[in-house]
Amino acid sequence: MKRVFVCRLGILLKALNMFRGEIFAYPLFLQKELHAATNAHFYCTDIACRYWPYLEKVAISMPELGSLLQMSPFLSVMHAKAHSTKCEIVWSGRPLDGAGTTAGEEVEMMNSYLSRCALTTKYMTKSAGNDMPTVHAIGWNLWKQISLHLSLSSRYIKTVRRTEMANKKLEDLCSELGCPENRVLEWVRDVRLWATDDSIHTSCSSQHALQHSIERFLVCIRKKQVCIITLTATRFIICGERN
Repeated sequence: MKRVFVCRLGILLKALNMFRGEIFAYPLFLQKELHAATNAHFYCTDIACRYWPYLEKVAISMPELGSLLQMSPFLSVMHAKAHSTKCEIVWSGRPLDGAGTTAGEEVEMMNSYLSRCALTTKYMTKSAGNDMPTVHAIGWNLWKQISLHLSLSSRYIKTVRRTEMANKKLEDLCSELGCPENRVLEWVRDVRLWATDDSIHTSCSSQHALQHSIERFLVCIRKKQVCIITLTATRFIICGERN
């Protein structure tokens, strides 16, 4: 098994062999190597909400790793859907400057490509089994570099369109509710404050805590309902186009 780090364009930067399964020490080592070689400002992982407290504890006992706390973590888009509502709000990369349109699933694409070697490397010797994924990784980076101009132009067009759509939705929401844009931004800050505030269970009475718990579950259910409706409509459109 391998742990890899890729950039937002899908180019493989660092990789290592895992001998103990999924432990936090592996991404910590890769992050340290990446931070020393590049000037990265953020990183994306599907366990950002669990990895960040671990990194804070390690930085206390090992001060030389304190510089890693300057990198902002966030959850990948697909994995954030499986987390709780508060976790998705706090660790989402959408409000992070410079990472708003990063899906965070580039590592999964790389792993899907390298998984083709699994059918052949298990019949090889240990040395050849290590060399085969390396050759495939070099070929993957070469293919990404050759098609870099196409991916950059395509991503730029998609980002511009998404920005225009988001601005249009914000204007429609402001006109529908009859409130200025700064009021909507205040609501966004209130939601993020609600997601980060865990003192409600200790400072409030049991009745208020139960009320807030019910409200939190209601938000989760409605969010899941919207996701299911959107996914069903998308599948229906795709099937209709194929037919």
